[in-house]
Amino acid sequence: MEFICSTTELKEAVLKINKVINKSTTLGILETIAIQTDDANLLLRGTDLGNTIGTVIEANVSTQGASTIDAKTFLEILDKVKTEDVKLKFDMEKETITITSGDAVFELVNDKMNDKFPDNDKIEKNQYFSIEREELVKGFALTLFSVSKDNENKQFLTGINVTVDDSNNITFVSTDTQRLSKYETTALDKVAVMGKPINFIIPSQAAKILMDLAKTPGDPLKIYWSGSLLNCTIDNADYYARLIESKYPDITRVIPKDFNTEIVINKAKLSEVLGRMNIASKENGDRSLIKCEDNTIVFSAETKEHNISVKEKVPCILDGVNIDKMVIHVKHMLEILSVMDQNCDNIEIKTVAAEKAFTVKMKDNDKFTHVLMPLKVY
Repeated sequence: MEFICSTTELKEAVLKINKVINKSTTLGILETIAIQTDDANLLLRGTDLGNTIGTVIEANVSTQGASTIDAKTFLEILDKVKTEDVKLKFDMEKETITITSGDAVFELVNDKMNDKFPDNDKIEKNQYFSIEREELVKGFALTLFSVSKDNENKQFLTGINVTVDDSNNITFVSTDTQRLSKYETTALDKVAVMGKPINFIIPSQAAKILMDLAKTPGDPLKIYWSGSLLNCTIDNADYYARLIESKYPDITRVIPKDFNTEIVINKAKLSEVLGRMNIASKENGDRSLIKCEDNTIVFSAETKEHNISVKEKVPCILDGVNIDKMVIHVKHMLEILSVMDQNCDNIEIKTVAAEKAFTVKMKDNDKFTHVLMPLKVY
């Protein structure tokens, strides 16, 4: 196989595919990028068996063929060559690859070039929903941090549940049982089989990859879903992800609907105060005690050894019953604030009682809801 192509286009393609290359795999073939040619194009593909990205670029093909190349080495070379075009020649008998860029000639020994690369995933494209790129990115960004990091017994908790109902309402949900995040938006259109709601669980790593690909401005995206597979073509990248095959818990029973206390507080001020609480709380289970009355919240935290303590009053708007003693998880609260809209001035915290779950939202914005369980008082 032999061809000449644009160095820039080839590097951009390899960078996209590198998002799914597993650097610590024990299967050598998964460290490579598959390259296949036709009369005038290169098809490049990479996979970690759970995620696959393929892309096509134009090329001047002298000899057609198919092979693989080590992804890390390939990217290192493309990062250093400066010519407009680059030439690649694959010698299958000698198991060598020659890369020529101007006067620079690289020769690679590749003992994997004749190994069989995993087959491409196939999906029936009979059900999908369309979504603006910005909304897809928000849906994942505002829920990813609540995904369970490691839960072998309940694998469904390591992903984000995405549903689209009959009214084209899209809901992104994640939980690690101690907290829950939900983001709601609207699909531009939807096609479902036999009118059934679209409902799947996307692994957190797949959500990160899809979010990263969707960050570039462009046309709305079509998300195809069929059984255990998801597919989305973003610009020149064709992305496939294997989904978590499980049933997600009913979150309607988790999100409180009735409240006795509502607190409105400045977001920037709250973030600053929690940052100061974190100096002591990070050595004591991220705990901070709060007390709220007379339109004032008093935050306090201390280390286990009681050698560092901090206390601070913050003005707020309190509606309803005073809170005498509630313990919040400082790190979790800071994570919520960090992903909220930068233009958000105030947030609202609602609870029915100090020992019950409470909600955190941006003021006058119901699209994003976060539910936290208070920590035990002792």
